[in-house]
Amino acid sequence: MSNKRKVTCSICKEQGHNKRTCPQKKIVIEAMETAYAKRKTNNMPIPKVGNIAPKEIVEGMLCTNITQLKNTLDAIYHWNVEIEGKRFTQLEGMFAGFYQIYHELEDTLYFLKDYHDKALSPRHRGVRTICLLFKEYMTEIDLLKHKDKIGTDINHPLVIMFLKSYINFISTYHHIFDDKTPTKDRNAIVTDYTLLMQQDVEGIKGLTVGEA
Repeated sequence: MSNKRKVTCSICKEQGHNKRTCPQKKIVIEAMETAYAKRKTNNMPIPKVGNIAPKEIVEGMLCTNITQLKNTLDAIYHWNVEIEGKRFTQLEGMFAGFYQIYHELEDTLYFLKDYHDKALSPRHRGVRTICLLFKEYMTEIDLLKHKDKIGTDINHPLVIMFLKSYINFISTYHHIFDDKTPTKDRNAIVTDYTLLMQQDVEGIKGLTVGEA
């Protein structure tokens, strides 16, 4: 009996081949190249390392960022606000949270835009990648653009889809940012998340097809 350990692919998680021969490798590469191209299109070039803040500042900024993002999620789920005598619904809180999340990501990516990849630690680099991917996802789903279609339905498929994706984003952020996560595992998490965002964007298109 052979004791040879079966190889498990880090991309598709199937056995019998590795990531170099994985059929999905091309998809992953194309997705990452697309994300990189969009970064340049959105005026986020990869310049030479220059006048940038030290890693301790980046660490502190990202700690604040993930706290703000988590607090926004909590606020959406426990929304109970009255302003000047008007009671706001949970769905209105959802729209406000969506706006807050988008601009929080925008501020984070703007802060990191002048960093060459090698100027960031693997943790910080991974966070930047998933923040870019999720911001692009938010641009696609754009709950604010679909407010009329959503109406007063807190259980509308677009709302549910966004909340599920956001919870997964927060969880992924935690795993990547955790300094106890091995670099190999962190890279696999980023790769898996890239594929997942592709699938989620296709799901959005399926829900919004035929709209003007």
